[in-house]
Amino acid sequence: MSELTATQIPKPANEQDFEAANEILWRCLLRDESVQLHGRRGQKQDGVDLFGVRDDAPDRIVGVQAKLKSDGNVLEPEEVEKEVGKALGFKPPLSEYFIVTTAPDDASLNQLALDLSISASAGRELPLLVRVYGWGTLQREIRRHPRALKAFDPSHTPHGDLLLTVMEAMADRTDQADTRLELKIDAMLMLLTGQRTVDTSAVDARQPSTEPEIDGYAKLVRSDPATALGLFRALEERLNATGTATGRERFRVAANIAACQLELGDLDEGIKGLLDAFAFDPENPRAASNKAMAFLLANDWPALKAFAIATLPSMPDNAQLAGYFVQGSIGQGEDEATIDNLVPEGVRQTPEVLISKIRRAMERGAMEEWRNLAISSLEAHPGDDILDELSANALLDRVISADGFRYGRVLSASEQQDIAIAIDRLRRHWNRTKAYRVGDSRKAVSLPLNLITAYRLVHRADDALAVAQEALTWLPNNAEIIERAAAVLLESGDRAGAEQLLSRAALDRETVQMRFNVAMTGGNWPVVIDLVTNHLELFPEHDRGMARASRIAAEVEQAAPVDRLAILDAHRDGFVGDARGGAILSQSARMHGAEE
Repeated sequence: MSELTATQIPKPANEQDFEAANEILWRCLLRDESVQLHGRRGQKQDGVDLFGVRDDAPDRIVGVQAKLKSDGNVLEPEEVEKEVGKALGFKPPLSEYFIVTTAPDDASLNQLALDLSISASAGRELPLLVRVYGWGTLQREIRRHPRALKAFDPSHTPHGDLLLTVMEAMADRTDQADTRLELKIDAMLMLLTGQRTVDTSAVDARQPSTEPEIDGYAKLVRSDPATALGLFRALEERLNATGTATGRERFRVAANIAACQLELGDLDEGIKGLLDAFAFDPENPRAASNKAMAFLLANDWPALKAFAIATLPSMPDNAQLAGYFVQGSIGQGEDEATIDNLVPEGVRQTPEVLISKIRRAMERGAMEEWRNLAISSLEAHPGDDILDELSANALLDRVISADGFRYGRVLSASEQQDIAIAIDRLRRHWNRTKAYRVGDSRKAVSLPLNLITAYRLVHRADDALAVAQEALTWLPNNAEIIERAAAVLLESGDRAGAEQLLSRAALDRETVQMRFNVAMTGGNWPVVIDLVTNHLELFPEHDRGMARASRIAAEVEQAAPVDRLAILDAHRDGFVGDARGGAILSQSARMHGAEE
């Protein structure tokens, strides 16, 4: 498919491909590169196809069961109950269990999963959270991770990563992975710190205000959340002991504790903390927006919708709440006009709401709409950092999406101007982000990837490589960065440098094809033979015939002239019906005078 314009992800053709693609997806979702298949077909699997550990926590073992369903078929409740029953026997015990399927989303199965979570956890030392992801939910998760999209859509190429990385940057904080900007809609923690001017009328005059102390601790939430959590816990105990704290003070302390938990990757406790904090100061617009954010993080659209509809009329200026409301509606089958009409008129053109509308347009593949909206939104709010970066990405995407686009073609004057503006904006954001985020364990790659792409378009290879080197100080083996940098090296004629760089990346289903392509185009026949001989299972199933034919062609190239015809003749009947593999062998035969 065209990765720039299509939004539908093709369903895998067989169970093996479905499991293999899910392996990549769950490495992203759990932030665990060791996610792997559980056993092999025919072995007892306890209802688990894949397993891994969430956030490097040894007690948070996650199991995944993949259920491929052909079009028109559904996942039956009996299947869910049966698989959950088997998963209870997995050792060591699971803390989370996901059933993922190509069947449509089903609200009744979601409810069943909640019921099973309760029943399965009863009398169990470690509670078990059960969830069912239908194809709609699964697609949304896949799109948020370029590596996963490449695994599910083999036709995807690096040329289309711009849109994916833009959407990854805007994705909700469910995976807690992309914190490169304080996004008003998605990277939400700065909204929780409460660093507004103190409303002295809300402070109890009987005791010294703790507001300055809260302000000081809040500054540590992003840079040192563990320390901040300890300080806020101690402050919470002190306030509880005195019994004199105002509702505002108790709200701010509770909200900051939740912020620390989110920063530390404890999503469940962070969500619970935000919901609990609301009760301390329910008239506070910030408390209301935090509660909406908690529903968004929990993927609880019904609760978010009900709360927003009930609250927005009394808080018509709460742009953050309105933004979360619009964002939560994405992918829920809601009529966009109805949702927009429920947003108070006074906040419809605020950055918070506009950013959510941009993402909504992206999600449904309205390419021109999201680009135009991003550009016009910045014109209305020239000082907004998020819109500034989104507009840069829109300009970049407009060039890449033009008819006849290919890397290396001469850009028109207007396209050159678009890229120059995009580079200026992205460079500014990158300089700030890299200074702030070096050493952070959660790495955002979308910004440098897009900047590298922009530099490639105007043939500034040295600048593109410099950005890649800076980004690789964060993630030395990040496949996306390595892939983009290798492409720049290849365009510059440095094939050896590209091969050396690719050798740094762990060999998996994604990087094997990168290394294979470079080796083929560079005539590195020993590498081609090794990759296909020893790692054929890493290639997509529909590419394996092509890979095998390439290995034969590589063997022909390395053979003595007198032996080449015999090698070709021995394999000529092995690719009947395989047009791609046959074409490779035919080309090899023509090159060596064996047309017959």
